[in-house]
Amino acid sequence: LRSRDPLHALDLAAFGEARPLPGDDVVRLADATRGAYRTVVVREGRLAGGVLLGDLGAVSGLARTWQDD
Repeated sequence: LRSRDPLHALDLAAFGEARPLPGDDVVRLADATRGAYRTVVVREGRLAGGVLLGDLGAVSGLARTWQDD
């Protein structure tokens, strides 16, 4: 899912299960200078899902990895 919020001019992408369960690993990256936020959920060594806000440059690679897992 990719979306652009015209009211706030935000780019957003979400895929898979972005809400972690107990035992999941979560990686969060925030870059205030670029206005970017990323969070990905890893479950049992596999990419379970994620949310990207702002810079969506990594969304294609992450979504491909998620689909292949």
